Amino acid sequence: MRLTQPEIHHFRHNGYLKCPEILPSSTVNELKETILQDIADESAPVVHDKTGRITRISHILDRAPIFLQAATQAALLDALESLLGPQIELVKNRHNHATLNYRVPTSDPFHRDAVQWSRSLISVVLYLEETNTQNGCTQVVPGS
Repeated sequence: MRLTQPEIHHFRHNGYLKCPEILPSSTVNELKETILQDIADESAPVVHDKTGRITRISHILDRAPIFLQAATQAALLDALESLLGPQIELVKNRHNHATLNYRVPTSDPFHRDAVQWSRSLISVVLYLEETNTQNGCTQVVPGS
C-alpha cells in the first residue's frame, strides 16, 4: 500500500497516520489468538499492573512466527517505504511488545518516546480490535 502525497503530508505534519485494514483479517485473528494464549500461559516476559493483570507481553518478535510475518507484510512495508525510503530496518529494542489496554483508566502518564531524534524511526501500532478512548486506545497528541 503506497501512501499518497496527502497521507505522507498528514504523517509529517501530525506525527501519525491511521491505515485501516493494513493487515489481512486472518493475520489479525492469528495475532489475537497467539497473544491471548501467551497471556493465558503467562509466557514470560510479561508485565503486570497493580491488580495483577497482564498488561504487556514483551519480546513478541521472538515468540511466534506470526509476529514477524505481521511486521513484514508487504502492505505495511510499502507504507513505511513511502515515509522512510527503501532502507527499512526492523528494530527489536524498541516497542517489541503487545500492550493490553483495559477499559478502566490506567496510571500511564503521557510520555514522549524520544526527546531528540537522531534518525528516522517510526513505531507501528497495530490495533487488533476496534478501539476508542472509552475502551483503552493509545492516545496520540497530533504534532507532538
